[in-house]
Amino acid sequence: MRLSKAIANPSLDTLLAIKKKFKCSIDDLVSDVENNLGYSLLSEEEVLLLKLNKSLTQFDRKEVLEIIKLKIELRKMEK
Repeated sequence: MRLSKAIANPSLDTLLAIKKKFKCSIDDLVSDVENNLGYSLLSEEEVLLLKLNKSLTQFDRKEVLEIIKLKIELRKMEK
């Protein structure tokens, strides 16, 4: 309901679930097509991250995910 009214932006997990359910590509979900309110659901940075991720090998994608997880854990420990 919140997504359909553009109150909240979808997380990457949500986008992946939609991709799986509707058998479409992430590109289809995050393309430059604007929603009915006239803006993209993802920021330019999020779209760039997805595009760059796509250019990596599967091994490198997994490695980047582990780096991100490590970075998040380090931030939690700083607090």
